[in-house]
Amino acid sequence: MDSTTLPLHWFPQLASLLSPYSALAVVVVLVTILPMVMDRATAEIPIPKIASSRSWFASRQDFAANGVEIIEKGFKQVESGVFRVTALDGSDLVLIAPEHWLALCKKTDEEVAPARKEFFLCDLHGAPFEDPFFYRYVASRISGFAPTRVIMQPRILLIYSRAIWRVIMGNSFKPEVVNIFETYCTTLISVMKALKAQRPIMARIFAAFSNDVRRVNAQLEQASAFFAPLFEQCLQALEQGHAKSSLDNEWLEELIRMAPAERRRDYTYLTNILIGFVFTFVVSPGLSTTQVVYEFAFRPNYVDLVLKEAYGVLGDRPEHWGFSRNNLHGLSLLDSFCKETHKHHATAACESSNFASSTKFTTHHYFPQRKS
Repeated sequence: MDSTTLPLHWFPQLASLLSPYSALAVVVVLVTILPMVMDRATAEIPIPKIASSRSWFASRQDFAANGVEIIEKGFKQVESGVFRVTALDGSDLVLIAPEHWLALCKKTDEEVAPARKEFFLCDLHGAPFEDPFFYRYVASRISGFAPTRVIMQPRILLIYSRAIWRVIMGNSFKPEVVNIFETYCTTLISVMKALKAQRPIMARIFAAFSNDVRRVNAQLEQASAFFAPLFEQCLQALEQGHAKSSLDNEWLEELIRMAPAERRRDYTYLTNILIGFVFTFVVSPGLSTTQVVYEFAFRPNYVDLVLKEAYGVLGDRPEHWGFSRNNLHGLSLLDSFCKETHKHHATAACESSNFASSTKFTTHHYFPQRKS
């Protein structure tokens, strides 16, 4: 008998010699050791070819090790200008080269149209802030690969989130509030997705014992501690009959005025409402905002005109800009540009308008959810 050949009937015979306990021990050893052996065996395997012009499947570990090469290969081989990295867990990272955007919008062939649709409708875990490691990784690893060459929708939403908080907070703005908001949203959305997949009664049981739900509550308490002093100033001004508080923040003052009288000192309740508003402001128009950014990228002359108007309305020093309803209404060129973009790209605007609403849950939070 050839010494390199192992007869097939040996395997059941060997297995029959094992007791249930020894068989379990063998399984545990194999489960523990086999992945380590496979990692060593495949460590030197080169990056697989990108089989499709629309997607390339990679584990998060592969992407962490070879992310630069994956991105560079993608843009070299994808004629449409859209490149999607899809992890094995089903999550997507969609990248698009700005120089291909206009051509991409005009093409309707079978190869490009699905890619364009995937870009606009991509779930991205359902969270705009769930992959911050990706941006830090790309910025630190890619040399000679200009950041302006790639625009990613989650990054646009991230910038948009900071802009929204700067508008709402005015002179009281601190980066801390953005960090709290992003962490809160990341945890919140993962909890929402887990709850949505369960029946209502099971969702209540899950919420009662879930560490993630406790983490959401803890983050809400952290946000409440940040906003409590600001709400207190607005409430004191209202109780004393002043038209404005020393904070001079019409967004927070209006929130206090609109709250039921018995809930005006419930700062957790007010914080929940405020974060829900901002979440809707950021995520709901996310698709149409992305479209507006791309339109500006290809029309730099409009950027100059809009900036000139902004300097005239808000002042010459952007770091001192304060936003109110009146001066936002004064940005007529920006308003017109956005409306024209939505007019000519109705799909993005329509998808945005149907993206989020709110529904009450057993933890007494208001969780954003798709409209019917």
